[in-house]
Amino acid sequence: MNQRFPRTTLLLLAACALWAAPAARAESTLLSTYVSPVDGSTQPYRYYLPFGHSTGGGTKYPCVIYLHGFGGRAAGSVSAAQAAFADGNGWILAFPDGRGAVNYDHIGEQDVLAVRQALIDTQDADPDRIYLQGFSMGGHGSYRLGLRFPDLFAAVSPQAGWADFNQFYPQWYEQTTSPSLPAYIDPTRASLLSHTAALPQAENGLNNDWRVFYRTGDSVNPKINAERMVDAWAALGKTVVAVELAGGHSPEPNENAYPFFDGKSVNRDRPVVVYRTWHLRHDGAYWVKIEAFREREQQARIRAEAFVSENRISVETTNVARFTLSPSPALVSGASNAIVEVDGVEAFNGTWSGPLTLELQLDVDGIPTGWAPGSAPPSGLQKVKGLEGPADEATLGPFVVVYGASKGGSDPDTLQNKKDAELFCGCWNGQTILRWSSQSVSGNWWEQGPVSSPYPFSTGSLMNTADHIRPVSDADAALMDLTGKHLILFGDPSSNAMIDAIRSADATPIKMAADGQSVTVDGRTYSGATVRWGFVYPRHDDAGSLAYVSKGFMSSLPELNWDAFSLGKDLEQWPWQLPDYFVWDTALSATGQVVVTSQFKYFPEQYLEAGFFTQDWLLDTEAPATRGRFVGTPDPNDASAFVGSGFVVCDAADKLGESGVASIEFKKGGGAWQPYTGPIPHDTLGTTTFLFRATDHGLSFIYGPDSGSGFVRATGAVTHTGAESSFDVTINKLTVTAGGVLLSRFTGRLASPTAKAQPGDRATLKIDLGADLLPGGAAAADVTVQLGTLVIGPVTTDAKGRFEGAAGAGGSAKGKVVLGRRRFLKLSLKNVDLEAALGIAPAAPNGSAVLLPLTVTLDADTAGPANYPAELSRRNPAGGGLVRFASKSLLAQ
Repeated sequence: MNQRFPRTTLLLLAACALWAAPAARAESTLLSTYVSPVDGSTQPYRYYLPFGHSTGGGTKYPCVIYLHGFGGRAAGSVSAAQAAFADGNGWILAFPDGRGAVNYDHIGEQDVLAVRQALIDTQDADPDRIYLQGFSMGGHGSYRLGLRFPDLFAAVSPQAGWADFNQFYPQWYEQTTSPSLPAYIDPTRASLLSHTAALPQAENGLNNDWRVFYRTGDSVNPKINAERMVDAWAALGKTVVAVELAGGHSPEPNENAYPFFDGKSVNRDRPVVVYRTWHLRHDGAYWVKIEAFREREQQARIRAEAFVSENRISVETTNVARFTLSPSPALVSGASNAIVEVDGVEAFNGTWSGPLTLELQLDVDGIPTGWAPGSAPPSGLQKVKGLEGPADEATLGPFVVVYGASKGGSDPDTLQNKKDAELFCGCWNGQTILRWSSQSVSGNWWEQGPVSSPYPFSTGSLMNTADHIRPVSDADAALMDLTGKHLILFGDPSSNAMIDAIRSADATPIKMAADGQSVTVDGRTYSGATVRWGFVYPRHDDAGSLAYVSKGFMSSLPELNWDAFSLGKDLEQWPWQLPDYFVWDTALSATGQVVVTSQFKYFPEQYLEAGFFTQDWLLDTEAPATRGRFVGTPDPNDASAFVGSGFVVCDAADKLGESGVASIEFKKGGGAWQPYTGPIPHDTLGTTTFLFRATDHGLSFIYGPDSGSGFVRATGAVTHTGAESSFDVTINKLTVTAGGVLLSRFTGRLASPTAKAQPGDRATLKIDLGADLLPGGAAAADVTVQLGTLVIGPVTTDAKGRFEGAAGAGGSAKGKVVLGRRRFLKLSLKNVDLEAALGIAPAAPNGSAVLLPLTVTLDADTAGPANYPAELSRRNPAGGGLVRFASKSLLAQ
């Protein structure tokens, strides 16, 4: 069982571990700032410059970026050991400020990248020798950024960070009452949680270097996180440095990792690049970039390998619909023909003239047919990088918070809209700008008072209240230049003019009633005084920007007297809390259900419906298409026949950018529906009808009813099953070369080893036609059997597969061909020189083996339809191709 600590204790543990005074003297760092393009706030960072550092002279300096733990701040000093290493080796040491508890994700990620770029631009940091290091929250930030941007950090050393949400999420978000979270991960969060975790993206780190530090007794971020990362890399063939020490949640001296970093640099001409992702905000590395997915909210993977000597690139894709390759001339030359193969098929052959974009090609049913060069992305509204969702993306660029005041300043709806907007701004300011003030807060701390009143705190160290975001009314917003701005809109169509404009333009698939009393999603209407909703969607009046519409604040928590440590903590979950849209009922929060970290709100206990939009920003309402086809290897000696087992295959595909194919079913002839798990072996003579249908995963999830403890969980995805597609297979000819065995010896008066067969001799053979001849149906057909030099037929079988006719020179035969499950050939022979036909020498010793080819050919009754497709006639050998006899079988009985 996980050991639990009070929230404040955890913060103090992390802070104490981070700020433990070094034993030696400390060197001061320099303070600098940059202005965040997202919220306009002035963000601090500190750095240490090595002795003799100068800019503009052409020297580039290695740089270590250190990410502090939960509750920490940008370091004010470095230890003597750190300073000595930096001075002796000419290194820059940098310390971003982590905006409290945003985990270096979302805007915190942008801040780290901004510090990196600032050091390159202003202090001549070498972009190819920048290293990443961090402890606790900084440890999982190091994992995350090192894997999302492996080409920006030459080496990474996480310390005691979490890496697997399957461990982290239950540990910190387990409910205090039943049912507990380990038994339930909300489906709207599955892809979001996966994307915030490091473990599912471990393969991205194959090309940069890793040193992982952890302690065996760590109960905050247990060692299993590091062990799973190291094991994942080991399974991929990558060896990393793993440092395990005893003790609890505490860091090691920063300088311990410096020798590991020393000398390592980014190689941007890696011949092999692998990248995994769920969202286009993290779209690739080195010279490979993913631009579109086949299926939304599923992981995509691309692997590209350059074979320099062949001027060829081989690409493997999973869930990728469009990508761009930008290799340097060191990998692909424009002086000779270049070849690009995608998923085993040539997609480009020509002169290399720069970045190459390849697109998945689809037929009229949406089924992939291959890859081809493409230049412009599809027309119309599309999910692209920066305009993709989910909800948190509306705060990844400049944004304006607008509350609805259309009903007048004193109207209750206006006052509630303003209160909701101010609460959002207060949380944002407290979480991402003020960071860990020592002041306490109480009451409705987020509501603005007179201008002289602090909002919500006074200016302090590294704090500037002038940076605070503040909401504006819809009337005031109408007078502003909002071009290029995301909008955070509070209210509904009846109270916020900007939301009503979205409704009037019919600009989203989420349909809001004009009176603000209900919302409809794909025909499902939710109404009532306690129903709330939120969704993100591209602005219809400004291409490239998003609008986030929120009727009510994002959480239904009662108003609490939050302390400074808890201020705005809902935003810690902002990157993985909310999907593209969600509908909830505030009444369902009345039970007071809480989680261990009590200020975090677990939204799904309130959801009625939630989900994601498709690639073209619509609801997923279409089922996948299905289509049958027959496959086999053509017989080089018979253009109308095939060699090898024949199979019926179902090709199925969902519309590009929807949820994808979850399952396929098939029905053969008049049989029952069965799961389709792969090619269906088929050897039935005549015409057989196959039916196929497919079901998608679904991007919408329905919740409820209440389980009795105030907990509402998803009852399942809103999925769609396609109409039945019919496919007829006709087999006119079936040739089986079987690896049979003798199941019964010859019976009757047989020839001796030294004598020929005598008139009237009889023999009976029962030969298994082999496991590769799969269920078929016996029908009237012409049959030819050849065993060694013995040829029977062609003769005509009856409906039960029986036949008789001449065999060899003057002999006769009766027989029966049984396909179906028993798959055997039974022969009764008379007056046949078996020794000659089977090639057995008269003096062969007892028990010697003789291997003979057996061929059985069945031609379907030609009285059937005359328009059977010639390409469906086939030949089907069933493995081995030999029949094994023992000479003792020919001995007289």
